[in-house]
Amino acid sequence: MNVSIVIPANRDRGWLNQAIESALNQDYTGSYEVILASDGNYSLKKYADRYGIRFSLASKNNLAHNVNVALQMADGEFIKGLAEDDLLAPNCLSDLTRCIGNNDLVYARAFNFKGDMEKISISEPPKEITLEKVFERCCIHGGTTLYRKDVFWAVGGRDERLSCAEEWDFYLNLLIHGYTFTFCDSIVYKYRRHNQQKSTRDYARRTKDKNYIRGKYKKYLS
Repeated sequence: MNVSIVIPANRDRGWLNQAIESALNQDYTGSYEVILASDGNYSLKKYADRYGIRFSLASKNNLAHNVNVALQMADGEFIKGLAEDDLLAPNCLSDLTRCIGNNDLVYARAFNFKGDMEKISISEPPKEITLEKVFERCCIHGGTTLYRKDVFWAVGGRDERLSCAEEWDFYLNLLIHGYTFTFCDSIVYKYRRHNQQKSTRDYARRTKDKNYIRGKYKKYLS
């Protein structure tokens, strides 16, 4: 298996079918699987059964734990994440697997939208990544990344103490261990903006988690 697409979810907020269909409708000619990863909600298995995809069930409602559990069953050499409220562009897997080369993680551009595909913006990440840039702010659009499964486990997977900013922590962890990032000059992800997003809720917890992450990695800065 070349790629495992992992879709974490704890409920269907109205877009889960669209997310799964975007994962299944890739123009990629290699082999890939789709895993619907539920953090404690067994009722989501009906979606996996409907589409004939794999189902992972974690024991608690924690995104980092959910991803760690799902990747234990993933068969792909590479991992592609997809939020249940977003979409993969049809060219996502073909472009990212073409661009990654010998690197450990590849990232690209995202189309940010609201409503019925009303364009808000195109994310423009830096073409070159350093620890200092990522520490200053998470300048990588998490939905656009594809990475090697073995490096995920080499750095211990996702930090389950976090409820927010898990991807930012993961990128910093990869960088301090010397893993390499590369940029793919393509739009591979469609990111939905809406008022139910985690980033717009629980500001105090988000601030606490960000401060925890800064404390973990500050000592690695030159």
